[in-house]
Amino acid sequence: MIDQIGFYDRVRWAGGHHMIHDYRAPEGKKIISTSKDADWWRGAVIYQIYPRSFQDHNGDGIGDLVGISQRLEYVADLGVDAIWISPFFTSPMKDFGYDVSNYRDVDPIFGVMEDFDRLVEKAHGLGLKVIIDQVISHSSDQH
Repeated sequence: MIDQIGFYDRVRWAGGHHMIHDYRAPEGKKIISTSKDADWWRGAVIYQIYPRSFQDHNGDGIGDLVGISQRLEYVADLGVDAIWISPFFTSPMKDFGYDVSNYRDVDPIFGVMEDFDRLVEKAHGLGLKVIIDQVISHSSDQH
């Protein structure tokens, strides 16, 4: 979907750069249902969220997925089309999460996989698409 030249020129970003990753839809549901939807990103406003500093839910001084979920109404009220979440995968945190050791799980400082599932469900309920930052070239030496 994003192999087209000029992708970054066609999207108005509310922060940063990287890539789009499709979230695996629950069984029997589709994230993109028609070919018309395939170009949703053209002209979209995408709000980047850096989990570590966005919103701390449990008071440990580090932002987390539940904290992001708590602020989604605010983000949706800004009129954005999607949120783009920086890495929250399991990591030794030598590079603040950009040194991923397990791309299939949530780092405990950010929550658990169920927190992410609830975040996605809530975001979709508010009409927001969810992009996660898959930093494949930034894997940890512990991967």
